[in-house]
Amino acid sequence: MIPWRFFLVGLPLILLAPVHAEILVYKSSVNRWSSYLIHDGSKTSWRTAPRGSKMDAYFLYYLDGTSRCIPAPMMTYRGETFKPEVIYVDHKLKTKQITGATPANEADNTSQAFYGRSRGPGGQRIFRILYQQWEPNPDGSYDTGVSVYDGTCKILNIGGGKSGYYAPKITGQGWRLDGWFNGSAGPYQDGLQLKYLASSSDLDLATTKAINDNAPTLSDAFAYLIQAIFPSYTELDPYIR
Repeated sequence: MIPWRFFLVGLPLILLAPVHAEILVYKSSVNRWSSYLIHDGSKTSWRTAPRGSKMDAYFLYYLDGTSRCIPAPMMTYRGETFKPEVIYVDHKLKTKQITGATPANEADNTSQAFYGRSRGPGGQRIFRILYQQWEPNPDGSYDTGVSVYDGTCKILNIGGGKSGYYAPKITGQGWRLDGWFNGSAGPYQDGLQLKYLASSSDLDLATTKAINDNAPTLSDAFAYLIQAIFPSYTELDPYIR
C-alpha cells in the first residue's frame, strides 16, 4: 500500500447490494518521489524508477470506518492469483500494470496500516496513515519498513453516500531496512542497507466516487481502475514479486 516496491475496460463496475465501501484512490508520480540509499557507509541517490520515466502510481486505501486500513485480499486476474498492491501507468511506453505479491510471499509477510483524524492547530482536521511491514529473507534477516503519511482535510463527498473529512493531498516519509547482508553477516551483523523515500499523492476524487458509488470489493476496485484509466494504453500482465 505504501510506495516501496517497483516500489511498480474488460470488467465493468460490479453492482452489489448497497454497502458503504470507503475506498480512497490516491495518485502520485515518480517525479514527486525523493529517495536515497545508505549502503556500506555510502549515501547515494536511490532511483525508484529508470531515469527519465514518466510514470504515475495509484494507491488504494480501504478504510474500515474507525482507524484501521483493511488489507487487500487475494484476487485472481488475467490468470494470476495475487495480493494487489499498486497500479503503475507508464506514459512513455503507454502501458499500465498491477503489481502484487504471491500467496507464498504473503504467508510470511506481515503488514499493518492504521489511520486516524485529529484536530491540528486552529482546529484543522489532520488525516494520518501509519504503516509497518516486514518479511523474512532466506539468510534469516528481515526486510522491514515504516512510513507515515498525512494531510489536512476538507469535507468531501467520496461517493457511496459517504461524506466526511478527507485529505485532498497527503505527503509522507518512509524508511526501509533491507535485510540482505553484503556477504557474510559477520560478528556484528552490520550489513543492512537503509532506504529513505519522501513522496506526495493527490486524492483522485472522481475515481474514488465512481468506485464507492458502485460499492465494489477492493479486488473489484483494482480490476475496475486499471481497465478504466487510459483505455488506449496496453495493459500488461500483473507483475508478481
